[in-house]
Amino acid sequence: LVHDLIPLFDIALKGIESGYRQCSRSLPADLSQHRILCDTFDFLRVDVLGGQYINEIFRDLKSGQSDYDREERREIKGDKSKARDTAFKLLYLILLRDCKDEMQDSAKVFNAALYLVSHAATFKWRTRSVVRAAYEERFVISTKQTAGLDKWEKKDTAKLTVEDAGDVTTEEEKSDCYYTSDYSD
Repeated sequence: LVHDLIPLFDIALKGIESGYRQCSRSLPADLSQHRILCDTFDFLRVDVLGGQYINEIFRDLKSGQSDYDREERREIKGDKSKARDTAFKLLYLILLRDCKDEMQDSAKVFNAALYLVSHAATFKWRTRSVVRAAYEERFVISTKQTAGLDKWEKKDTAKLTVEDAGDVTTEEEKSDCYYTSDYSD
């Protein structure tokens, strides 16, 4: 079997081997490049979503947030690697998957996108801007939704570049234990 060059195959392979967060780190904040990468995953029949849909994706986005165990009086670190991998899954869902109920799913996807955009400590500028652009392209966005997203928009390009350069997951950020509180839903 002979085929043409597969676009962004090296980045797709890196994502499969090391986590989908590596895909966002390897591409510029350009939605068209991310769309090509998602098409490559689709062409290769990679199950990026792993059977997950928006409710599970939203739950996993929240896994990056640390919590406090009142009984043991200690912080439980969030799993930023899992959350950042899930951010790519959200992007893939927005770009390539049909919604079961367009109206209801649009609201759920917006809430996930808003959560992602509003958590700059977990999701860096490149990821936040591409997910927002994908949402705005795919769904009809209201004035109120735009205002909600704009509230979290950072405009200082120099600071964004520095923030984006620091987008790495250290061993300290990794945690096998994660906890999502009911009150944070």
